[in-house]
Amino acid sequence: MRPVYETSADRRAQAEAIGWLAAATGSTPVEMPALAPWDYEMVREGLAVAIVEVKVRRCTMREYPTYMVSEAKARGLRDAAIERGIAGVLLVRWSDAAGWLRLDAGQTVKWTVGLGGRVDRGDPADIERVVLLPIAWFGLLAVPRVGQ
Repeated sequence: MRPVYETSADRRAQAEAIGWLAAATGSTPVEMPALAPWDYEMVREGLAVAIVEVKVRRCTMREYPTYMVSEAKARGLRDAAIERGIAGVLLVRWSDAAGWLRLDAGQTVKWTVGLGGRVDRGDPADIERVVLLPIAWFGLLAVPRVGQ
């Protein structure tokens, strides 16, 4: 089994970001258990309207031309959303902004697949097939002083 790298500080930053999305969409976030396939379900009038994977990054939004995420994570989110007939959203909190991108059938996304990941932890499983999503595809959220 792989180590769990997510910290309580990560979860707090995710909770803050999901609050911004909830305010923008008029929905209520419901946190999923640790190690669930996505981080939150968004509920409106008692019904789930979206599943959301939240990522927190220390770089600025424009530091890289694309956002890289595990292909397995992206496909899993997209496929589960399509199966359930709800939105599948990738929400990213950068150091200077927050943005969202739908990965389900409601958004035609043709992503580029490559091999990538991080090497700083020395975990060979961190290198995997990834999708590269252009930053220009992300919608921005109005947020109060991100990173402060």
